[in-house]
Amino acid sequence: MQDNRLQMVIVIDEFGTTEGIITLEDMVEEIVGDILEGDEPEPVEFLDDNTAVVQGEVNIDEVNEFLNIDLPEGQEFETLAGFVFNRAGRLVEEGEEIEYDGVKIRIERVDNTRIMRARVTVTDEYRREDGDERSDEENEALDAGE
Repeated sequence: MQDNRLQMVIVIDEFGTTEGIITLEDMVEEIVGDILEGDEPEPVEFLDDNTAVVQGEVNIDEVNEFLNIDLPEGQEFETLAGFVFNRAGRLVEEGEEIEYDGVKIRIERVDNTRIMRARVTVTDEYRREDGDERSDEENEALDAGE
């Protein structure tokens, strides 16, 4: 890419089958993290300690890391939108809400059939269930707001 000053290349496997496309921006983002364009929204926007608005294309592992939760990752999906479709078993509409183990996901914006944005709320029920795994000192620190 660098020698030929290409911004985009097609990736081909050992059998000559097209595997995908990669851009220079994709490679840089793998090293330094997301690079947002001027009009590109933040992938995760926190509203408070327990609530965030998350873009549908954000990977489940990133959602788990940002919100300190443990939504399952599946073979059928990698993103928050994929998780919602998998749990619902159908296409969803704006305003619908699903709940999974004390985590509420409310669909904020849908474009055709694609989930663009969802509000993820970690309920007190999730925190109590998760609290069983914490030590007494950690629970006291959380209760004190540390």
